[in-house]
Amino acid sequence: MVQIRPPLPYRTRTSGNRAVSDIPGRAPALHYGPNEIDPPAETALMRQASAEIEHRLGDRTTVGVGYQYLRGVDLYTRNDFPMAVEMFGKSVTIDANYAQAWAHLGTAYTALAAFRFGGQEDYQKALAAYRKALELNPNQIEARIFMANMFTDTNQVNQAVPLLREVLAANPNYALAHWELGYVYRFAGALDESIKECERARAIDPQVKLRSSALNAYLYSGQYEKFLQTLPPDDQAAFVVFYRGLAHLYLKDTRAASADFERAFQLDPSLYTQIGKVLSYSINGKRSEGLELLKTTEAKMKERGVTDAEAMYKIAQAYALLGDKPAALRMLSQSIEGGFFCYPYIKEDPLLHDIRDQPEYAATLESARQAHEDFKSRFMNNAGT
Repeated sequence: MVQIRPPLPYRTRTSGNRAVSDIPGRAPALHYGPNEIDPPAETALMRQASAEIEHRLGDRTTVGVGYQYLRGVDLYTRNDFPMAVEMFGKSVTIDANYAQAWAHLGTAYTALAAFRFGGQEDYQKALAAYRKALELNPNQIEARIFMANMFTDTNQVNQAVPLLREVLAANPNYALAHWELGYVYRFAGALDESIKECERARAIDPQVKLRSSALNAYLYSGQYEKFLQTLPPDDQAAFVVFYRGLAHLYLKDTRAASADFERAFQLDPSLYTQIGKVLSYSINGKRSEGLELLKTTEAKMKERGVTDAEAMYKIAQAYALLGDKPAALRMLSQSIEGGFFCYPYIKEDPLLHDIRDQPEYAATLESARQAHEDFKSRFMNNAGT
């Protein structure tokens, strides 16, 4: 199954039996949807689509940049972030003035920073790419949205919200901006608002972040079946399979959860799927194996400077399930301090049940509540999006 999607700022409509993408201020560009074709045909379609982009861009690009860029977009949607970086890198090498490619290079580096343990080195590369995109085009929308995503992942939610609201004030139907605002809200525990923003994003564009993110606010508010309904029926995307496993774990379907975690790890042994592998060990009574892998994962995050606080929280959950209460409390505290202060979720999370009797837990939970309330006071009270 080949999926060739347009770059994110495109508006998609149907023309005959083809999909057409509209870029503001430019003539329509052709692209193709899902088809059962072989790799040579995929290459031919990609080249035809990129030729259309290059023709529309005229003097702003050179031969090849469109293909490399589109290939990078496609690889990113498949969660192949290292190859996406390579393709976007080739695109900006061919044309160093292509702001949109710089923006997408940045978001691919942001993904590598967390999912592949690239850490601070890749966060810095991402920031440099975003700054380059905005230097070339101060109005570049994706650079602003992607930078806000990185701010959320690096404990800067107070910078992410104004940036996204500014984008939405000028572009109220920009699906990706709604999605990323929902992402910020879930870190801060504004779960109803997160659901609203993400559902609006999917109403505008059903494909937005379909395989590289999930509508976690449903999961975090205990709506497990609803959450499962939002996931695509895909057993090839490791990130999606991991989250399907997590929902099954909450539903106490441990057999399905273990199978999902094992499948996700087999597909792509990255940060989240390693945590899933640990959860599978826990389900199957393999405590020592689980603790060994979890400690390795935690150490690697610390060594590389990976600041994904939501992943830290999942490590805390895994430690709790494995019975290492001090480690679970340590990671829970680090997660909250790192910007994941989803107080309503933390307070009720069944996976943290076994650490609630610990003396330190009450103070840790209170720190999440205070950060959550501060966020609501600053951004949610009488504030629109």
